[in-house]
Amino acid sequence: MKTLAKQLFPRLQRSRLWRAIGRCYVLPRLSIVRALDDPQARWRQVYGDFDRRRAGAAGLEAARRLEAAWIAVWGRRALGGMLLAVFEHGLFLSTMRVRPGFRGWGVGRALAAHAVAEGRRLHRDVWLVVRPENTPAISAYEAVGFLVQEPPTPVDRPEHDAYRWSMRASRPARPSAPLSASRPR
Repeated sequence: MKTLAKQLFPRLQRSRLWRAIGRCYVLPRLSIVRALDDPQARWRQVYGDFDRRRAGAAGLEAARRLEAAWIAVWGRRALGGMLLAVFEHGLFLSTMRVRPGFRGWGVGRALAAHAVAEGRRLHRDVWLVVRPENTPAISAYEAVGFLVQEPPTPVDRPEHDAYRWSMRASRPARPSAPLSASRPR
């Protein structure tokens, strides 16, 4: 029975029904919190590979990473996370992870939207780099307003495309004349 469940569960996770359940039931109840503000330490479910208890320089680096970490939480589970760090040109979205069983539910898009909200709150541009073959991530980034940038950029990496969300590009254009003056009388 267990082997049958192990065979069927991955197929279920790739199905349209699984994605529809996630989008309709889980996504509205999703909250995004700073990793250090989570009393249950659910960040370990996503970022277990950098533990704060390490000694020396590795421990300090792990703590610095957690200061920039945000996690997408549903109930007692962390479904995904991102590292959003401040650098001289704005904010840098350096890593985004969505746990494999929860991909396709819109968790990545919710995290990207939160990065944009942080950029608005801090009045800073948000930068990221992504491999061109990572189409699910690119669609999530473009859906919340990120635009591809031509090199050179402050975040160039070989074999990656740079994307930027900008405060200036996201503002709606103002009409040049008042609406009442544009109507013929």
